[in-house]
Amino acid sequence: YVAIRLNVSFLPLVLATDTMIVFALPLIHVMVFSHHIMSMLPSFFDLGLGLEPGPFDDAAASPDEGGPGVMCSAPRVAYVALSVALWWRTPPLKVAMLLTHTPPKMLLEWRALTSANMPLGVIIVVGLVVVLGGVLLSVMLFLTARSCCRGCSRFSSFWRGWRMENRAAGDVESSVSTFSGLLEEHEVATRMVECGWGTSFHFAERHSGETSLQSILRHQYFLAGRLGVRPGSHVLDCGCGVGGPARNISRFTGARVTGITISRFQVERGNHLSSNESLQDFVDLMQADLLQLPFPDASFDAVYAIESTCRTLDRAAVYGEIFRVLKPGGVFACYEWCLTDKYDASSQHHREIREAIETGTGLSQLCGAATCEELLCSAGFTVCESRDCALDSRNGGERWYLPLTPSYNPMSWPRFQFTPMMRCAMPKALRFAERMGLLPPCTVQAQTILQAGGEGLATGGAEGVFTPMWLLVAERPPP
Repeated sequence: YVAIRLNVSFLPLVLATDTMIVFALPLIHVMVFSHHIMSMLPSFFDLGLGLEPGPFDDAAASPDEGGPGVMCSAPRVAYVALSVALWWRTPPLKVAMLLTHTPPKMLLEWRALTSANMPLGVIIVVGLVVVLGGVLLSVMLFLTARSCCRGCSRFSSFWRGWRMENRAAGDVESSVSTFSGLLEEHEVATRMVECGWGTSFHFAERHSGETSLQSILRHQYFLAGRLGVRPGSHVLDCGCGVGGPARNISRFTGARVTGITISRFQVERGNHLSSNESLQDFVDLMQADLLQLPFPDASFDAVYAIESTCRTLDRAAVYGEIFRVLKPGGVFACYEWCLTDKYDASSQHHREIREAIETGTGLSQLCGAATCEELLCSAGFTVCESRDCALDSRNGGERWYLPLTPSYNPMSWPRFQFTPMMRCAMPKALRFAERMGLLPPCTVQAQTILQAGGEGLATGGAEGVFTPMWLLVAERPPP
């Protein structure tokens, strides 16, 4: 009935307005029947229509009793509102109003209008449809409110964290052209990534039936399984971010994890989260450069990196440092950002995709998996496994780049920001918030760079010329 009588494209709006009015009817009826109570409130406004006192008007509104006569009292407003809602809305709403004890006069008018046109069976069916629509709308409103609350909670933590830093805008340099600069010098890039991705800054293929969190954990546990560590082992996380993977892998393996990152803010943020999760004795983050690891030789039983070694200026030097701090017989496992065999260096389109990824994510230069294998072997490793995990069967799940593709569903974040409308509106809204002091400086710049990089990643992933999860497992040969 609803699909036939209503325009399907406006169905959500109609259901929302109808349900709101239906929910308001009991209150309106109380107002109508309790006119003695409502008459104690002042009249709203003078319509100047010279209306005669209605059956629900109180005596004070009658000119015979000394009232203004033309004033629109509260009971009359309630009655008019009910009348307009009754005759203006569609038949399902009329049935709902009938079921909520419509006043006798209006009930007679409704019967006179609909009894000849609407059989009792239709009235019952339509009434059930309205009730079901109200229940479904309530569920949708609850889910929407829960999603909004989660988003507001993340944003409020982002805002409060910046305000608590209490740093003057003059201390922040105005010119930051790359993601790397933003990540190293300001916390704004980290907070924006955390708002969209949580505490694990990496991609994962989503299998059928998995939630986003489950796919992230499975991706991390799979890598941890390649390390071959035991409880009590000492593991190094190269490029730990705020320590999400380090905490998960520590819980999964029972190992002690030391994480390093170039960002001071990420160290403070990550150690705070570890303390909140009672993992401060198992996970420790520190600020360091991958090119100069501050550890003695042969310090760790295993080393892993998740989409991080690609961000350094000299990947060969990083592999050499990892080889140095890894114990003989230890394993280094990582997910690398690599160009696939489908990448054509002679294609202008492919080169543009590559440049968008490098510029928007702070990479010095993307390379293929074969180059990474050669660099590992040059550092002294023995490569045990090399393959693209993005090609694994997902059983009908979602690709890793789906969160970076546009979606017109406002509840789908961060996909909603990649729509043409939001690409235009987001920078303006963020710039206004910056000027009002609600957001830290460089927020617009960070958002623009991250969005451009995300679009390049999505395009590269959709065309199969790029993967963020090329698995490399290498071993330092035993003595």
